Amino acid sequence: MSPVSRPMLRREWLGFAAGMPFARRAVADPGSGVLRVAVRADVRSFQPLTALDDPTRTALALCHAGLVRTNGVTLQPEPYLAERVTVSRDGKRISATLRAGLRFSDGAPLTVDDVVFTFAAHLDPKSGSPQRDSLIFGGEPLRVEKRGPRDLEFVLNQPFALGARILDGVAILPRHRLEAAFRDGKLNESWGLGTPLGELAGAGPYRIAEHKAGIGLFYAPNPHYFRPKSPQIGALSLLFSAGEDAQVARFAAGEADLVSGFGAGNYGVIEGYAERRGLRLYDLGASLDYSFVLFNLGKPDAAPPIAVRRAMARAIDRSAIAKLVYRGLAAPLVGHVTPGRGEWMNRNLARAFESAESPPPPKRFTLLVNSGNPAHMQTASIIEADCAKAGIPVAVVALEFRSLVDRVVNRRDFEAAILSLRSGDLDPVADMNVMLSSGQSHLWNPRQATPATAWEAEIDGLMRSVATTLDRPARKKAFDRVQAILAEQVPWIPLVSPHTLFAARRDLGGLRPSLVGHPALWNVEELHWLRTTGR
Repeated sequence: MSPVSRPMLRREWLGFAAGMPFARRAVADPGSGVLRVAVRADVRSFQPLTALDDPTRTALALCHAGLVRTNGVTLQPEPYLAERVTVSRDGKRISATLRAGLRFSDGAPLTVDDVVFTFAAHLDPKSGSPQRDSLIFGGEPLRVEKRGPRDLEFVLNQPFALGARILDGVAILPRHRLEAAFRDGKLNESWGLGTPLGELAGAGPYRIAEHKAGIGLFYAPNPHYFRPKSPQIGALSLLFSAGEDAQVARFAAGEADLVSGFGAGNYGVIEGYAERRGLRLYDLGASLDYSFVLFNLGKPDAAPPIAVRRAMARAIDRSAIAKLVYRGLAAPLVGHVTPGRGEWMNRNLARAFESAESPPPPKRFTLLVNSGNPAHMQTASIIEADCAKAGIPVAVVALEFRSLVDRVVNRRDFEAAILSLRSGDLDPVADMNVMLSSGQSHLWNPRQATPATAWEAEIDGLMRSVATTLDRPARKKAFDRVQAILAEQVPWIPLVSPHTLFAARRDLGGLRPSLVGHPALWNVEELHWLRTTGR
């Protein structure tokens, strides 16, 4: 969507007059004003229990809250709706006490019954919660027991290495709004985009006041938010744009105050005018995202043999991809664990690519790539050239994103493809869905009732150990071994980790950038406009 053809949005939500020069916009005092955030896609649902995609999760995180929240800077859990949380020494019991007087955005009390209801909903297979697997330990679901008017205890069949962080990201749902749908086995159908907004309720800092499909989501402060004088910004808008360039164009035109999720090319564009327009760029270094070449190991002869995969892993110049495609704003990878994850990265994987195998057979295979992702298209060209030099003929086939997903995820009709994933956390537990042979995101050979190979079975055991062992060095050793197995077996070839980049107005205060989740909105209730003489 170009700046000329974009639809006009309601002025009371945008907080500016369309076409007004950037430098003449009025200043909003702290505690008021509108924060406008350019995002890439509309939400798919209003139901946080089933949210999977980043745009939906980001949008709903603004109006929902859990018992604890992971601090985006320290990456440690901190009480949120809970007043205090304690973990037993054996890691099998977590006690929580709710804050007094909690209410949902519709004014209804938030009680321990809502917490019990929420976890029952996540654990019910009919609900379709992607978090269900993470709430099962040793084959037994987590139990939630009421201990008093504000007290609960969570009982695990095995220790959980991250303790109270098991409660992070589980938005507490209003039983009074959703119990009927849960009882009828239709919770996964509830709170669709056609739901009247007055029927939604959450405990986060904002509530959704208006949704214009394909245009934007507009929020008003939650009048019952438990933190006094918060949120500090009077209204918030997520403005949808059709792609990265459109996002940045909105930001450049002064129609958005904050933008993230752009690449190195647009970083350079914003850098060219940032100083004179009062903007600030943030480069947080290697993100938790990683791109990779995925092989289809689920069908006989669908993927190149392991000798070819290992030869490709040696041949692909990841440093060139980071330099040429991402202009240096990316980290070349050997394994999927990025430098942003610190100590959890196995730094001894390079030796796994050393091989004395004979040259691979010259069988041509196809490499699928998303035609709408310029970085992936350029990456594919480099891979094609690097492999040709190594005697490995690769044919690049560009597909529209939905067709690519259908071929890879649904039909399993592919040999290799370039994809990206994001770890939700620095800790290895975040990778359970990808690493476990039964995991929903075990892409190279999905939907396995039992591991198809001995090495996948070994990874299953190691990852369960990582999740239930309290000894940190032992967890590190097990996760290092997981990374080594992947490097040896080559179900995928990790490529690069793009840097986490975002840009915002200089007069937006309270920013505490984070690698986890949205880089600027995890503490949205603390954001505020600085008092200045002009914007």
